[in-house]
Amino acid sequence: MAETIKYVNWMSEIRAGLLALEFYSPDTKNWGQAHCFARYTLLQVCLEAGNEFVTITEKSGEDGKPDLLFKLDPKKIDSVGKPAVGAFLRKLQAYKSTGDSVGGSKFFNEVGAVKGKNLKWREIVIARRQPRRLFVQSNTVLNEKGDVVLKTYPETFEGIIQSVVDRYSPQIVADLETLWCGDPHFSLTH
Repeated sequence: MAETIKYVNWMSEIRAGLLALEFYSPDTKNWGQAHCFARYTLLQVCLEAGNEFVTITEKSGEDGKPDLLFKLDPKKIDSVGKPAVGAFLRKLQAYKSTGDSVGGSKFFNEVGAVKGKNLKWREIVIARRQPRRLFVQSNTVLNEKGDVVLKTYPETFEGIIQSVVDRYSPQIVADLETLWCGDPHFSLTH
């Protein structure tokens, strides 16, 4: 189980570096969000580690349009991935520890430079962009027989609202509203 969790975390974080290309502007050579730049840089570190630890292959999707196949070899996390990321972070720490912000920034920007095929990958990532997923929490309820059953909701804004409405009784909502109205921090007269 631990190996699966480790793989899922690595896959999620390193793949996020590929999807982060959406937030890069080739015109200004700037990133819309700093954490996207950091994730992309970690992706580059893993790609440069070689040994087919992380591979990205251009292909045609089922719809015939350009797509990317992202692979991360779970058997190489400890032997290739961790040492590569560790060496990268130690270099960054050396720049930080010596107060060399100019050298550290130069190093980070060089590793995280978006160029060549990565610019093409950016176009594919943008073309394949999916809407942000919604998190809808299910509820447990007692049925007529007294059995506990799981009640799920559609992955919509209405589903989110209905989940919250079903979770709390009208009395709890009324009590919370009374407390809210009585708290001067939330007074509507300010």
